Amino acid sequence: MSLGLKNGSIELVYHDPEWDKLAKKLIEKLWNVFEVNAIDIQHIGSTAIKNIMAKPIVDIAVGVTNFKVIDALITKLEKIDIIKSSGQPFHDIVLFSIEDNGVRTYNIQIVIVNDLQWTNHIIFRDYLNTFPEKASEYEKIKSDSAQKCDNDLSIYNNGKNEFIKKSMDEGYSYYNIKKIVQI
Repeated sequence: MSLGLKNGSIELVYHDPEWDKLAKKLIEKLWNVFEVNAIDIQHIGSTAIKNIMAKPIVDIAVGVTNFKVIDALITKLEKIDIIKSSGQPFHDIVLFSIEDNGVRTYNIQIVIVNDLQWTNHIIFRDYLNTFPEKASEYEKIKSDSAQKCDNDLSIYNNGKNEFIKKSMDEGYSYYNIKKIVQI
């Protein structure tokens, strides 16, 4: 099983079916912490896209109705080794992670359920799983970007942005969902 990536490094590994099982176990733990404060919890990101290479970090989205619930749950999250990330670069996502000695294994994103960020995560995952040829194209772009970025996450992400935006537009159209805010 390949799970975990040293902070500051970017490496893609072949899809591991264990990622789904690990995601399900963490989702169960998160339900126990969030209880009625979560509306939905989903495995997202590249580890949730079948048969493509990914950074070996499992991404989970926790959908809540508002961010007020988070402060009351931080102690419970810390008890299961989930720590609030020091950097919070987005106004509509609260980031948490699980790390051990500088090796990150999980990213947990708390988002408002059915808000744009939530919907984007679900649409992108489902669209690429529905269209394996699109997933393969994404894998190639990710691989090229990883080779060129010299472990710079912003360069890596910028290399994928155009494909992601195009896929999101196609995904919204395919699922016949009106996008309220432009990505």
